Amino acid sequence: MKNREQKKEVKEAIQACDNVIRALDNAKRSLNLAQGLGIIDLLGGKAFATFIKQNRINKAERDILKAQRAINLMNEEILDVRSIMDVNLEMGPLLKLADYFFGGPVADWLVLGRLVEGKRKIAQAKKQALQVRNGLERLL
Repeated sequence: MKNREQKKEVKEAIQACDNVIRALDNAKRSLNLAQGLGIIDLLGGKAFATFIKQNRINKAERDILKAQRAINLMNEEILDVRSIMDVNLEMGPLLKLADYFFGGPVADWLVLGRLVEGKRKIAQAKKQALQVRNGLERLL
């Protein structure tokens, strides 16, 4: 590293990567909780299980938005890094309606599929954030 200013910028970028990783971990935790409730719902859970599951899905959506904001901040710190995450957990009104009111196994199965896909994308984004972080640490 040539000077203190460059080291400072790299350290800020590393901190931004840490924030991304933390936000992705929170999103994954929320999806795990929603998935567990989804399985209960699929196995015959009542309306209460569906309600709690939908609350967890909403929290997961908020956590994903926080992770996307953290990635945007990271990208500001590292101008040549492209966005590394494209996770959209939005269930859509029709699927939410089906989950709440029809609550059958097909609707529950579709919701679980979305949760599993969201977790896969989060894991992929975390792996990329860790790779970026490791590259930045090598610069120090």
